[in-house]
Amino acid sequence: MKLIRTACVAILLFALAGCSSTFAYRNLDWLVHWFVDDYIDLTTEQKRAFDQKMTVWLNWHKTEELPKYQQQLSMLKNQLQAGNMQATDWMAHFRTGRNHWERLRRHLAPDLSELAASVSNDQIDEFVEAVTKYIKEERGKYDDLSDEERMEKRIESMEDDLREYIGRLSDSQKQLVTTYAAKLQRNIYWRDYQARVLEEIEKLLREKAINPQFEQDVAALIIYPEQFRLPEHNQVSEHNKRVYAAYYADLMATLSPKQKKRLLKKIDDLIDDIEDMKSS
Repeated sequence: MKLIRTACVAILLFALAGCSSTFAYRNLDWLVHWFVDDYIDLTTEQKRAFDQKMTVWLNWHKTEELPKYQQQLSMLKNQLQAGNMQATDWMAHFRTGRNHWERLRRHLAPDLSELAASVSNDQIDEFVEAVTKYIKEERGKYDDLSDEERMEKRIESMEDDLREYIGRLSDSQKQLVTTYAAKLQRNIYWRDYQARVLEEIEKLLREKAINPQFEQDVAALIIYPEQFRLPEHNQVSEHNKRVYAAYYADLMATLSPKQKKRLLKKIDDLIDDIEDMKSS
C-alpha cells in the first residue's frame, strides 16, 4: 500500500519483491551488484572500489538513517492509534519520506561521482543501451492500453495494495478506491523527464575527459535530477500527492477494528525489521 511506501520511501527500497526487508538489507551489497550488473559490467577494480564505498555507506545508513525511519514510523503508528489523521498529516509524512530520500542522494553523490569517473566508453555505451531498453519496456506495458484499461489497472493495483495492509475490503472501501483513482492524473511528462536525465547523464559521461567539473556536475545531477522536470510534471506530481493524502485520510476513517489492528501490526513489523537491520 502506498500509504507506507510514499510516506517512507527509503525504507521500502529494501523491501524487494520476494525478499523480506531484513534479508534484503543484510544482503544489500550482493543485491546492488546484481542490479548494477543489469546496466553495466564493472571491472574487478571497479567492483573492489564499489564494495569499499558500499561498506561505508551501509555503516552510515545504519547509524544515521535507520533511526530516523523508525522515528517516523512510530509517529505514524501513534497518529493512527489516536485517530482522525487529516490530509495535512499525510502530506507531512510524504515530505518527511522525501527528506529521507534526498539525504541519501546527497550522501552518496560524491562517491558515486568519483566511481562514474572510472567508466570506459564501452561501459557508457552499455549503460545507455540498457537504460534505453528498460525505459522502452516500461513504456510498452501501458502504451497499448486504452484509458479504461489504465483505470482498471490503477484500481486493481490500489486495491491489491490495500488488501496487503488491511485485509479484505468492504464495498464502501472499494468505492472509495474507485473515486480517488479517478481523481489521479496520468503523468505523461515522465517520458520527457526520463529522456532529459538520460541525455544529460550520457553527455556528462562522454565529455568527462574535457570537463574539469565532471564529478561536481554528476553529483549535482544525482542530488537534484528534478531540475530536468517540466513545470507541468511538477504540477501533476503535486496534485497526485494531495489526492493520495485526502484518500488516506478518508480511508482511515473507514477501517474496522480488525483492519486497523492489522495495519498497526504491519507498521510494528517494519519497525522491528529496521531494528534488525541496525544490528545486522
